[in-house]
Amino acid sequence: MNILASLKTYVVVLVALSLVFLGAGAVQAGGMEAGDTGAEALGRGGAFAAKADDPSAINYNPAGFAKLTGHRVVVGFHAMHHSYSFERKGSFLSVDTERPWFSAPSHIMFSTDFGLRKGFTLGIGLYTPPSTPRQYPQSYGNSTAQVLPSPQRYDTVKVSGLVLFPSLVAAYQITPWLTVGASFQIWMLSTETRTVAAVSSACSQAEDPGCDVLVDMKVEDWFSPTGSLGILLRPHRQFELGVMVRFPASAEAKGKAKLTFGPEVDRLQSSMRYPLVEPDDPNVTMEMSYPWMLRAGARVIFFHGDEELADFEVDFVFENWSNASKRNVQIKARSLNEPMEPTVIDWKLKDTFSIRAGGSYQHALSAHVKVIYRAGLFVESATTDVSDTLLAIFSPMRFGVTGGLGLRWKWLSLDIALAHFVFPKRIVNNSTIRVTDFGGTAPGPVIGNGTYRASLTQISLQVGVSFGTEPQDSPSRKTPRIGDFQMGTSSTR
Repeated sequence: MNILASLKTYVVVLVALSLVFLGAGAVQAGGMEAGDTGAEALGRGGAFAAKADDPSAINYNPAGFAKLTGHRVVVGFHAMHHSYSFERKGSFLSVDTERPWFSAPSHIMFSTDFGLRKGFTLGIGLYTPPSTPRQYPQSYGNSTAQVLPSPQRYDTVKVSGLVLFPSLVAAYQITPWLTVGASFQIWMLSTETRTVAAVSSACSQAEDPGCDVLVDMKVEDWFSPTGSLGILLRPHRQFELGVMVRFPASAEAKGKAKLTFGPEVDRLQSSMRYPLVEPDDPNVTMEMSYPWMLRAGARVIFFHGDEELADFEVDFVFENWSNASKRNVQIKARSLNEPMEPTVIDWKLKDTFSIRAGGSYQHALSAHVKVIYRAGLFVESATTDVSDTLLAIFSPMRFGVTGGLGLRWKWLSLDIALAHFVFPKRIVNNSTIRVTDFGGTAPGPVIGNGTYRASLTQISLQVGVSFGTEPQDSPSRKTPRIGDFQMGTSSTR
């Protein structure tokens, strides 16, 4: 009973913390993941599964928390500029994201070894996966005579929301060469989408805006448990391995839908015995999944005497997005006096693979101040096939170039990173994306053929404070020699 009471308190506290920490602006985060969490990891190209030596390791390898001595608090922020444009074939109109800049806190974590230095560290906090909202225009023009329907409206108008991972982490250094860690997390989400469907039987011309149906949906699920397991191996003083598995999660998000009919649909409905949808703001349930992930990294460490001078790491990341591709939607309403059937939305996602490589170099400015230079590269496979390209997600493969700086002064740390991601242009001629037709017996017309261009730039900042431990320049923080070393550069416990 005490354990259950403690768990309930933990959840309530972290929910309150999330609302205070993220504030109202971050509610617009959403979409598929892009970029990385934490300024140190981002500056290294996301190659952090083996190094994992700051509290942002919750996203890379929970075993890394055992490297942290004393008590530490870190707060991270990120800003993103994204562009994802679409020029529909034959339309001569190009649309792009309306609000390219997005910024929000990314994580807040606290870790402690309780001052015991026995190889056990506990961490608590929350983070948001890196993502951006996407919003596109519904129409063009500034007067009734000039208004034109937006060419991408049947794909996406708006995708936004909030995703949080309140987390509890424990890590233990079993031997000088073996460390394990685990996390318990809650997947918390609130999503808002706006798309356009059609009732083709109300119009004689395809894609007539008078036959459009505007569908707004907001759903939430604040408790979907998940977690991760991690391991660190250091068979040699200059070599380190890290592996992390993140477990999948399933959510049953509930909320409301709002259907707004175009004038021609309203005219058709007035001649019918029963309404097309009743009520027009029905309850809705959406079942969705978060994928499992494998991250593995190998790190080579270079020393100057007993102190770590530089390192280089290569990570491999696999994410099982194919099992998170479908969303089962149940709108609790009646259509023509019959219950509406469940709908399956399939984004046709593919499993993704990425290679991330990066490292760092430390330079001492004085006895108490160090500057850390970081750089990295990565490549990640496409999220969908070319024919399944969507604006709701970043579909093409991506390449990234990253760099960063870190400052260490006694108990204070400051890290900043910049990353630029390039997505090769996609020209789609055989799209599988069609109009969702509420009134037709055949599939709606294809609307995904055209040219897609995307780019993303991310800036991350992290501030950390440590106390109850030695300053960064303390002799006792030097890495012990092989045979009696501890993991990383943490002090002898």
